[in-house]
Amino acid sequence: VPLRPRLADNAKVLQDIYIQLDNAVANKRAITPAAEWLLDNFYIVENQIRELSRGLTAGFETALPKLTDGEFARLPRVFALVWELVEHTDSQLDLNTLVTFVKGYQRVEPLQISELWSLSLLLRVILIENLRRIGQQVVKARLERERANTLADGLLDLQGTESKETFDVDVFLKGLEREDLTIPFAAQ
Repeated sequence: VPLRPRLADNAKVLQDIYIQLDNAVANKRAITPAAEWLLDNFYIVENQIRELSRGLTAGFETALPKLTDGEFARLPRVFALVWELVEHTDSQLDLNTLVTFVKGYQRVEPLQISELWSLSLLLRVILIENLRRIGQQVVKARLERERANTLADGLLDLQGTESKETFDVDVFLKGLEREDLTIPFAAQ
């Protein structure tokens, strides 16, 4: 996928993540520090996306050498370089690491001046993409914790039940396999 549509997709997903987390807070649901960070700093993310959208002009990508095969086929080769940097450092970047990484790459395949100029922009594109992935994990984990809490609450309610209905563990476990978290009962 070309960079501009890729950024637009990441922006949409991040906006959806923000809305889900904001709704969780509005509904007095617990969120993790990572979710709180994203909510508190989302304006920075939005500003970066706006700047990147302006920087990713139609001519930007065409001026950069492309890869012809592999995972990043048809994307600028410097995109793959920056992707590897972010992946290998787990997004823990500093100037020295960037310079060392680029120098190492240049020993094998020299970069064009246009590629060197694009490093900053592409680094931010990839960090936005990485933030999307992490945000999706944060939302998924929050939903899983919420389902587990619902399940635990249901089980605790069963302990206090004085009705003649009993909890059917086998039916319940089969429901979990289907991710159906309704609490099954069997009449005695």
